[in-house]
Amino acid sequence: MQEICFIEAKQKISYDEIEGIVNNKDTASNKAKILGSFLLAVLVSLPSTNYYGIFSVCSILLLGIIFFKYVTSNSLFKKLSYNTVMYALWQTGTIFFLTVFLYVKTDKYHVFPILYVFVSYMIAYYVIRNKTTNLLKVEYGIPLKNNYAGPLTNKISRLLQVFLAIVIAGSILYRTNKWWLMNLEVSSADASILEYIIWGVGLIVLLIGLTLLPTLIFSPDKYIKNKLLQKYSEEFRNLYGYTEKEWYEE
Repeated sequence: MQEICFIEAKQKISYDEIEGIVNNKDTASNKAKILGSFLLAVLVSLPSTNYYGIFSVCSILLLGIIFFKYVTSNSLFKKLSYNTVMYALWQTGTIFFLTVFLYVKTDKYHVFPILYVFVSYMIAYYVIRNKTTNLLKVEYGIPLKNNYAGPLTNKISRLLQVFLAIVIAGSILYRTNKWWLMNLEVSSADASILEYIIWGVGLIVLLIGLTLLPTLIFSPDKYIKNKLLQKYSEEFRNLYGYTEKEWYEE
């Protein structure tokens, strides 16, 4: 993104977009959504047992940092960073919420949840980074280091959309057939190795899918324009004749 000069940034970010951002005085709803997402993310991160106390502390600390940086920024950057902050809150809340399902009695050092947290952040970062670099190539002509990154990221996004549709359909199906499923007797004694493998793979796919669902919130276009407006903030302000008070609303 460092390769993008102000002239290119000016061509990609129209005056109408900037005027809409600067003149948007209805920021209360955005603040309420951020606060609601923060509180919900904290709530789902709370431990179901004392086993996960350390993960709740880490989650609340990370969420607190994200929320603090948002509320202490000026009004302009609150508007610009809204999408990115929403993504960060939901991604963090989702990852730490799912650690609850990785309870292993013999794992007294919490190896599985720790590995899951690190790997999840790495995969999520890979997805949003490639979404961003792919858009930089398409819209700004910046070449990709890996030519396969763009198509792969697009496929991941489409798969996540399909996964979300399946989860919603499955939830509706479960609610409408709950009485029948509760009376269904399933015995693990007669299960074959193949069935265990199928269930294991299915659970892993479910875990990965749920972990990456928040990446659908992330908008690379808004992220790039946010960074460019921050980088060339004074240049844009002087170009369109805004005062510091009008621009930053401080």
